[in-house]
Amino acid sequence: MKPKRHFLDRGKPVLDQAVSFLTAGWETGPLDLRDRLILVPTSHAGRRLRERLASVAAERDTAVLMGPVRMPSVLFAPPQEDPRPVASDVVAEAFWRKILVRCDPAQLSALGPAALEGQRAATAATAEHLCRIRSVLCEEGHDFKSFAARTTREKERWLGLANLEQLYLAELQKESWRDDVTEKLRAACNPLLPDGVSRIVLLFLPDPPPLAIRALEALADRVAMDICVHADAAEAGSFDAWGRPDPEKWQNRPLSIQPSQVSVCDDAVAMTELIRRCVLGVAPEKRASITVGVGDSQSAVRLAEVLGRERLSVFNPAGSPAAHLPLFTLVGRLFELRGEGTFAAFVKLARHPHALRCLEERAGAAGTLLELLDEFQNEQMPVTFQDAVALAARFGAGAGDEAARKRAFISAALEEVEQWMLLLEGRAEGRNEPLSKALPDTLTRIYRGCPDDALSGDSVKVLRAALDHLAQLEKVCADREDLMDLLQRFLESQAVTLQRPDEAVELLGWLELAWEDAPMMLLADLNDGLIPEAVAADPFLPDSARRETGLRDNGARLARDAHTLESIVRSRNTRSVHGFMPRRSPSGDPLKPSRLLLQCESKELAERALRFFSDVSSPFVSATRGPGWLLSPPRPGPENTPRSVSVTGFRVYLDCPFRFYMERVLRVDEPYEDRAELDPREFGDVCHSVFKAFADSSVKDSRDEKEIADFLCTQTTKMFRARFGENLPLPLMIQRDILLQRMSYAATIQAGLRREGWEILDSEKSFEFAIEGMPVRGRFDRVDRNEQDGRVRVIDYKTTARASEPGKEHLGRITARSSAPVFARTPDGKQAWSDLQLPLYVHAWREANPGSKAGIEAAYFALPNAVADTDLLVWEGLDDATVKSALACAGEIVRRIRAGVFWPPATDSYRAGDPFYPLFFDRVEKFLDPAFIADMEQLARSYEERTP
Repeated sequence: MKPKRHFLDRGKPVLDQAVSFLTAGWETGPLDLRDRLILVPTSHAGRRLRERLASVAAERDTAVLMGPVRMPSVLFAPPQEDPRPVASDVVAEAFWRKILVRCDPAQLSALGPAALEGQRAATAATAEHLCRIRSVLCEEGHDFKSFAARTTREKERWLGLANLEQLYLAELQKESWRDDVTEKLRAACNPLLPDGVSRIVLLFLPDPPPLAIRALEALADRVAMDICVHADAAEAGSFDAWGRPDPEKWQNRPLSIQPSQVSVCDDAVAMTELIRRCVLGVAPEKRASITVGVGDSQSAVRLAEVLGRERLSVFNPAGSPAAHLPLFTLVGRLFELRGEGTFAAFVKLARHPHALRCLEERAGAAGTLLELLDEFQNEQMPVTFQDAVALAARFGAGAGDEAARKRAFISAALEEVEQWMLLLEGRAEGRNEPLSKALPDTLTRIYRGCPDDALSGDSVKVLRAALDHLAQLEKVCADREDLMDLLQRFLESQAVTLQRPDEAVELLGWLELAWEDAPMMLLADLNDGLIPEAVAADPFLPDSARRETGLRDNGARLARDAHTLESIVRSRNTRSVHGFMPRRSPSGDPLKPSRLLLQCESKELAERALRFFSDVSSPFVSATRGPGWLLSPPRPGPENTPRSVSVTGFRVYLDCPFRFYMERVLRVDEPYEDRAELDPREFGDVCHSVFKAFADSSVKDSRDEKEIADFLCTQTTKMFRARFGENLPLPLMIQRDILLQRMSYAATIQAGLRREGWEILDSEKSFEFAIEGMPVRGRFDRVDRNEQDGRVRVIDYKTTARASEPGKEHLGRITARSSAPVFARTPDGKQAWSDLQLPLYVHAWREANPGSKAGIEAAYFALPNAVADTDLLVWEGLDDATVKSALACAGEIVRRIRAGVFWPPATDSYRAGDPFYPLFFDRVEKFLDPAFIADMEQLARSYEERTP
């Protein structure tokens, strides 16, 4: 029997036409479709069809006697009679890995010039790629052997792949497995139909796999076939006998979509924002009537996140990988720690909510463990998990109860995770268990005592399937790391679809859209390569090779997607369909407009090209150029007015009052980061500690630079070892060696100072005095006294990159472009204060020694990168008038702090590398709530108005 084509009017939606076709001639009683195998393009289309048929039957107070509704792949499903299991994609990949590892380089030459020997990742990637290529070829009706016989391009290479395939098939047979591809090719030659089926209906299949067509051809003499095409009868010449659009006829055919129906966006993030606005612009009770079509899975993720933040329900019938469920993200992090063994992987695991609950419970550190881990990482900087175990006893400097508590918490958490790793290895309590037993044992320990709802039903169901699959994999693969990787691949391949929420906005893939009858349809990702879908440069099956061998190529995909778009647009009025075309990806890569948008009459092409390629036509500027949210910090007030200020705080205020407020008042600090080296402040702290130890030793009186250098270098090495252990990571090793070099040069300067009569009086001595009633606190890095004339010198150690004169670091010349505030200027108006540290040190020493007649001076002990510039830099000309000017400036800063004046910010203060740069970039006001800015400006204005 010859299949019969039915062309059904594009003016009505596909779903309506499908129902009309299936119910034609039905008058009374139940709708009986049991004799029909109905083939639909996607599982979602099948669900929609069943729902609509049930609804139509219910309107007549009856029911549907439904026959099988399947996707075309059912026609070549492997038969079930053979007791041997069919190798799934993951099991097949395991076998391919075995073959690739076993083969010699000559046998692998077909894979390209790169050798796989000893490269686990390359072997895994190649095995996965070979499985994917075989799957693609299978749908086209081929395996490696048959394709090698057909192709004329790279014949030797395909013959080599065919030889590898034979080794793979032999291994499968040896282990009593069936090959999925071989079974499907056989099934298509002799397809089986469900009992009672006498008719096959192809409902709007624009792109069935050629292997399904082979099966249909084999069935054509046995059953009747109806082929439904969503097109007008006049278009019959644009489709082949199986209802597939002819690529030659569709390549340049003008389509119905109009430029006015497409918004051009700056980038994919801007597109997401514009779609959000479109959805929110619809009345809440009508939002469930919106469907968003996406051509890129990442767009679906972004849209779900953005709409979710608006408390809008979103439903994606394609589901999401099981690997994204909380249970399996935990499993993935366990595997990551086992594979990498890094401290970063441990922290990532500890941050998983389920792992964190267990660790906090076992460590007795409820609500504090993550903070302690951040502190531990920042202080000890372990690189590996085992480094962390070794360094835990050193954590929390000091011998007090608080330090002991911190050490106990961290040690308990690390010990617990060590037990998890032992269980995962199957080595707990001297056992030797396979991963299929070790993994559930590990999870049982982690989830012991968890609430009943900690694991969803979907998670438990997938876990059972995963463990069964793992048990199968263990018969093929003995390597634990490979098993973990393959299990992750299995979890990625398992889609979990949640129940559709009421009033949900649906996110559908491109091929689902023709079956959607929502009143409003928004089409995202109208970019070439996405819509129409295109195969990028495939090393084995490039588009040209597909075209030459008769496989489906980009031309066939273009025809399919052009036909689909025409159905979407023609079946509804133009106002209910709107598309979005971003010009750039989220990473900034340029995107081209979909060629479907340029399929128009030749007289319209120039205008369309101008619209879709020109920046002028963009109606929406990128959301990435503006903040996604605005920061609104607490306002200044009595509850957050500083009770004291540090000497170094004045420099921060002079640099930027708003930075002072964020850093010194609100105590905003950098978030946790995976630190591997000391920051500049910590590097300076280590230097201070070494000099403190020197000042407290008898060597401080030595005039022998070698003796001094030996002490300083030995002390430096001891301090690094005490804090970071014996095995320093490379960055810390480099920093230690840099400091050792600087200490060697510092010894020369110190010996010279001692020979000049300078002796150390104090080191790291704290002080406090008041300015305008505000306590000012600080610490002398060092105070020296000259034995010969009694002069006193306050010294500040400087480990900055370059050695600078103290005067230039504290005072800057005022120019026409200077923006220094009036209160920071010196009495002569020629200079402005940028730092008050050394003048305030001088004042503090005088306050602490009121009866002293000794002369006092201030200096930097400079230890710069260029060690030859190591020197003691005295501030020549630091007189009483200069100190008085600094005190006046400090007094005004104190008054402003008390008045809550922390505005305006210094716009040139925030640069890349600055801790606050990720918050504000180089434009503070742009990322702050306008109401907060107004309040800060009012406080500053009020202070200026009442200050003479």
